[in-house]
Amino acid sequence: MAWKKILLSDDASFSKGGNVLSPDGAINVIIWRAPFACTVTAVKGYRVGGTGATVNARKNGTDEHLSSDLSLTSADTWMDGGAVQNTLYSTDDKLEIMITSIEGNPTQVAVQVDFERS
Repeated sequence: MAWKKILLSDDASFSKGGNVLSPDGAINVIIWRAPFACTVTAVKGYRVGGTGATVNARKNGTDEHLSSDLSLTSADTWMDGGAVQNTLYSTDDKLEIMITSIEGNPTQVAVQVDFERS
C-alpha cells in the first residue's frame, strides 16, 4: 500500500487566540510562540455577558497590534479591531492577548489574532 501525504490546508491563513473566563480586571496572557515567520492580518474580540470590555494583542510584551483598544460594545458578537500595526513576527516571537478593561462582569472575553504565514 502506498502512503500519500495529506495536506490539511493549502491556505497559509491561521488564527491564534484565547478566552478568559470571568475576568475581574485587566489581564495579559501569553498564548503562543511563533515557530515560523508570519504576519498579523486582524485582531478580533468577543464578549459574553457584562456591559463592556476592551481588548488588544501585542508582540513580545510591548508592540501592540491595535493603535487603540478594541471596544466590545455588543455582547455575543465577533468584533474586528480594524487596521493592525507591528505585524511582522519572526521565529520565537511571542503573542500576548490583552483584556485592558471590563464593565459589568462579563462571563467570558475572547481575543483572536489572525495571521498569514510568510
